[in-house]
Amino acid sequence: MANPAQEKAVSKKVKRSSAKKRQLQNDKARVRNKAARSCIRTKVRDFREELPALGSEKKAESFSEICSLLDKAAKKGLFTLNKASRLKSRLAARLNTKPAAV
Repeated sequence: MANPAQEKAVSKKVKRSSAKKRQLQNDKARVRNKAARSCIRTKVRDFREELPALGSEKKAESFSEICSLLDKAAKKGLFTLNKASRLKSRLAARLNTKPAAV
């Protein structure tokens, strides 16, 4: 059986300065934000590439999902509101253009 004094020593919290704590929080947020931006960029790129092959119902569903992600990203500050709106507008323009006959 362990000594109660040893158990308290093991579970003691680490005391950090507020600057170090803030730096740790910033590092975690940076990684989370980078992953979220990367995910959105990948979905937008995939949408653009798959657009000619998708059916009309699938196009609308995919576009709606991307718009939702862009709005959430703008709300969280990952993208500016203007950038999110610009991306949505450009994707909508691609969605509404008719493919050229080959």
